[in-house]
Amino acid sequence: MNPIARRSKRLARSLALAGAMLACGGVAVAQEFSLNGVVSQGLSYDSDLGLDGGVGSFSTTTSLGVQANYETDESEASLSSSVSYRAVFGDDEDTSDLDGFRPNLNGSARFNFGRLTLSEAISFRIDNVAFTDFQSDGSINPDGIFTDSDARRLDFSFTQGVGYALSQRNSLNVSAGVSLTRFSETDDQLEDGDRYFGSIGLSRAVSPRLSIGISAVASRFNTGSTTDETRGTSVGVNFGFSRTFQDDVDFSGSVGLRYVRVREETFIAPFGTIESEENNLGATGGFSFSYDVGNTDLSAALSQNVSPTEDGDIEEFTTLSAGLSHAINSRQSFNVGMSFTRRTNVTDTVGNSGGSEQEFFGRISPSFNYRLTQNWSANLGYSFRVSNDDQGTEVSNAVFLGFSRPLRIFP
Repeated sequence: MNPIARRSKRLARSLALAGAMLACGGVAVAQEFSLNGVVSQGLSYDSDLGLDGGVGSFSTTTSLGVQANYETDESEASLSSSVSYRAVFGDDEDTSDLDGFRPNLNGSARFNFGRLTLSEAISFRIDNVAFTDFQSDGSINPDGIFTDSDARRLDFSFTQGVGYALSQRNSLNVSAGVSLTRFSETDDQLEDGDRYFGSIGLSRAVSPRLSIGISAVASRFNTGSTTDETRGTSVGVNFGFSRTFQDDVDFSGSVGLRYVRVREETFIAPFGTIESEENNLGATGGFSFSYDVGNTDLSAALSQNVSPTEDGDIEEFTTLSAGLSHAINSRQSFNVGMSFTRRTNVTDTVGNSGGSEQEFFGRISPSFNYRLTQNWSANLGYSFRVSNDDQGTEVSNAVFLGFSRPLRIFP
């Protein structure tokens, strides 16, 4: 609790500084401070909301969000908050567990002091563990654990970053943070956890279009219940680059190694505590590409990562994603996003030459946006999701219709 308390005090000081900045200079604040909001209403149908073989269900989601921004030549700060309520209607009695409110709070700040740059970010969220839903723009937010539990989940994270320009081309960056997760009910799949992470890196601008860098990363987490406790540690090093071709094509990539260790302690009466440990050295990295031409934006990314899990295992994630956004005219736009992820339990691979446990998840989500009036917009979206593991394959088809209106509050 001491590290968290110290970070909380630092956050309080940062928010106080931001408040003092907002309080100074009446005319200047009017020019540099803005307060905006958005209200939205959505209706959707999903053939299998939890990807667990359930029946189809309808849901309505009402959301209200507010965002405050403050910007000067030397600093910028942003604070946004939203609350949404979802009601699910279906023949499956378990769908009632997915009803409820989802409040969010996000804040960020950045301060420039010549060569020195300070940045901070905070995030807070409460939702259901299976709160997978469409967003106001018609794209889907597949953020769910998908268990039979109706537990509520609380996520909190805070990150502090420091950047220093060593010279005109070289810079040093350091960051550290903490992430906390709590559940209203815990079981084998839902366990409270704490995670601490940090990184240090050096970057060099070789030319106006090419930069390279090296960074070291480390993280540590621990989860636990009355009978189990899991601690995981990972350290790694990454080499990366970023290259701009002309003015509309960006390409970046990284490659590295990461060492992961997981230690699990399980209490089994009357035998006492049984300890187990797993270690793995794996490759990490990936590539990303973006292309911006006229009214069309295209992006693609491929990444691989190795990390410990709360279950005492070590898993490897390989993800391929792509996105396309096209503005048809001043009132119409079209978007499509897709991602495919393969999760491999590396623990089984190391300990069992016969194979490993794998899971595949895929998503394709096109959406269409039409501005009805100067203020109101309509969104029509579709999402296809598929999940495959040792229990079988589950497929979901969903459609969404939503309406949203921005709110200009100040100035």
